Amino acid sequence: MLLEELGRLYRDAGKYTEAVDTFRQIAQIDPDAAPRASVQVIDTWRIAKDLNKAKRKPRPREEVSQGPHGKADARLVAVRSGQDR
Repeated sequence: MLLEELGRLYRDAGKYTEAVDTFRQIAQIDPDAAPRASVQVIDTWRIAKDLNKAKRKPRPREEVSQGPHGKADARLVAVRSGQDR
């Protein structure tokens, strides 16, 4: 999945918040991939040495509607509203 690769690239570049936001988008787009995305989020915070965030309970799906730069992702909004069909 391209979003997963983008998240890894962000993480490798030390852009941990952007990486986590990207991994959370995966869960929004493909609920079946949500467990794998959650592991990526935890792993990202572990690599960033922010164990408090790594231990934090995942946010509910409804709260994740922003892209990695704080802007609503048009594709994500369409998927959530059922307009992508």
